[in-house]
Amino acid sequence: MYLVSLVSLFSLFLPFSLSFSLSLSLQRESSNIETDYSGGPAPADVAQHIGRFSGMWDMHKDVDIASGQLYAPSRLPFAKPGGHYFSCIDGRANYAVMGTPGGDISEFIISLCAFEKVRRSPPGSTGLTHLDVKALLLDLLASMPAEGAGTRKKFYMHTDEAAMTRLGKAAGVSNPADASMPPDAKARVLSMVAEPEHIGCEHLRAMVMHPMEYSCRGALVQYAITAFYDLMLNGPPAIQKRLLFHVSEGYHEERGIINVYAINGFCPTYTPLVVPSVDEENNPSQYFVNHPSAVAIYRQELADFLTDRVGRQLEGRPLLPVMNEVGQGHMDRTMENLVKGKPSFAAFFTATPL
Repeated sequence: MYLVSLVSLFSLFLPFSLSFSLSLSLQRESSNIETDYSGGPAPADVAQHIGRFSGMWDMHKDVDIASGQLYAPSRLPFAKPGGHYFSCIDGRANYAVMGTPGGDISEFIISLCAFEKVRRSPPGSTGLTHLDVKALLLDLLASMPAEGAGTRKKFYMHTDEAAMTRLGKAAGVSNPADASMPPDAKARVLSMVAEPEHIGCEHLRAMVMHPMEYSCRGALVQYAITAFYDLMLNGPPAIQKRLLFHVSEGYHEERGIINVYAINGFCPTYTPLVVPSVDEENNPSQYFVNHPSAVAIYRQELADFLTDRVGRQLEGRPLLPVMNEVGQGHMDRTMENLVKGKPSFAAFFTATPL
C-alpha cells in the first residue's frame, strides 16, 4: 500500500467544540433517476451517511428533503476554509475532507489557466513554461506559514494505487514517491509522472486528455503535476513538509455527490468536513464530496498570490472572475465525465432546522 503523507491526514483537523445543537438539512439538487427515485439514494440516505459518526435523530424526510439533529455534533470535524487543505472530491477517501475537483493542485492549475487567459502575452509566447510553473508552486509553498492557528499549512495532490503501480513498473522502481531513491531513478519517475496512464486522479487525467473541454492547456496541467512530484522528491525539507500526497485505494462506487454549502450568518469562519467513504458493519456508503462555498475563499487567496507575484503582466485586469469561470467549467465537465448523472445533494448545517 502506498500512502505518502508527511503528516497524518487526521491530525490536520482543527479542533472545534460544538456546545449547541446542530441540524443537518439535505435537499435533492438533481437526478437522472426515475420519478419514484427507486434506483438511487434518497436525501435521508445521504443524511445518514454524513451523520454516521455523529448520529442522527428526530429526522424528517420525504423524497426530496431530509432534515434532523446531529446526536453528537462534537464528533463532526470543522475547519477554517482558509486554514485547511482541499482534497479531491474522489469518493474513495476514508477521512473527513474539504473537497474540490482535483484538490489543491487543481485549484492552483485553475489560477494558472486564468492567468494565461488574462495576461497580455509577449509576441511569440506559448504560455507558462515548466520552469515558470515550478517556480510559482515553490513560491506559493514557501509563502505558507509553518505555524499559526487558522493558516493553511499543507498543499494536497492525490493519485491511486493502480496508477502508482503502473508508474513504478514503467520507471523500474518499487515506490515512485520515495524521496530516498537515487537521482537516476527520480529522473525516470519525473519523466513519466504526468503521462495519463500514471495519473490516478480522474479529474487531473481528464484535464490532460481533453484540454479543450477544460479550457486549459494540457501541458500546463502536466507541468504542475511534475512540479509537485519534483518538489516532493527533491525539494528542501521545509517545502516537502508542506506537501500532502495521498494515494487512494479501492474502486469508485460513488452513489452521488454531496455539495456542502455555507449558510449566511451561521458559523461563517468554519466549514464542516465530510467523510466520502464509510464502511461500518459491512454497510459501505460512498459519495463524491464538494465544498463550493469554501473553495471561493481559496480562489481569492490564489488570485491575490498571483497578482502579487506577476501582477504587472495582468496590467490591472482582475484574475478572480476568470478563475471562477474556468473553475465552474471544470465542475461542469466533472459532473458530466466523473459524476455521470448520478444524483446531487445540497447539504446545509445550521443551528436550527431549515
